[in-house]
Parts: sequence; C-alpha cells; structure tokens
Amino acid sequence: MYSLKGERIKQETGFVLNPTVQIFTSVIDSANAFVALTDTNSIFNIFSIDSTLKLATNQTYKLSIHPEYVQAVMNDLTKDWIVLSGDKKEFSVFDKANHKSFSIPVVDSIFSRPFLNNTVSGDIMIGYTSKSTNKINWYTKQGTEYPSFPIDGSSTFCVGNLMMNGGNYIVSQDKFNNVLLIKLK
Repeated sequence: MYSLKGERIKQETGFVLNPTVQIFTSVIDSANAFVALTDTNSIFNIFSIDSTLKLATNQTYKLSIHPEYVQAVMNDLTKDWIVLSGDKKEFSVFDKANHKSFSIPVVDSIFSRPFLNNTVSGDIMIGYTSKSTNKINWYTKQGTEYPSFPIDGSSTFCVGNLMMNGGNYIVSQDKFNNVLLIKLK
C-alpha cells in the first residue's frame, strides 16, 4: 500500500487474504480513513493509518460464517463500528464489541446482497431487496424493521434528502422497471 504521496505504508501484521471477499476503504477525512479486509480464517480486520504511515489494527472481528461479502461503516459521532457480513443463506450484523446484533435468513433463489446506508439524521441502516417477493426491507442496526417496511421494490435502493427538506426519500425501481421515489416517515 502507498500513500497519495507515493510513500509506502508499513504493515507489521501477517495474514492471508480471502480472495473472494472485497477489500474496501472509507475516507471521511484523513483522521478517520480505514482499510478493511477479510482473511482466510474469516477474521475481518479494520486498519487505520497513523501519522507515521503505519497500518495499525483498529478492530478485528471473528465472523461466525465464512462470508461471501463483508461491509463496515463507522458512525462519525460515536466512532462505533457496524459490520455486515453474509453469504447466500443469511446475513449478520455485528456491533463494535463483535457481538452479533442479529441475523436474517435469505430464502431468495436470486440473491441480492444487503448493504449499509444512513438516514438523513445519520442512523446506520441495513437494506435488503427480496427478489422473490419484490419487497424492499430496511432494518435498524438492532434488527428491527423500519416503520411501514417492507415496501414494494425490486432493485437495490438509496436513501437521502433528495428534496433538501430534511426528509428521508427512497429511490428504487418496481417490478415493471419504473423508478420509485417514496418519502419515508
């Protein structure tokens, strides 16, 4: 790994990467940048980069499954981590102490990965679209479904303040390939 200035970032921990799980980064600002990867022992590692360009272990999660995907996000205010991991049978969410918050079985024959996103107020949410039911599900980090969900929809979706009025709006598509724009409560 190299910095934007071309300087090599030092890393002292040895591991073997899981070749099927994506490596990803998140940069809110240089103080909160991180690199996240999963090794072949199903350990999800989150590394921060310190001021001496050394890769430092920030958090490690021993995942309860051999994941096909992993995603993480950090709350800007509380600095808490949420980790989402899963395979085609179930997905799980882990809190900052590496406790499993909840798991949800997946029964779709056509698989759509769940993903992390935020409300306008910054709450971290977990989104999942069921292809078999054409329903969009949106869960809190504790595993409770957002009010009035599931709703009709057949694609991945995004949530944001699209009308610039402080509201949560969801954009998706229906089973007829029409674009959906719904204001959430």
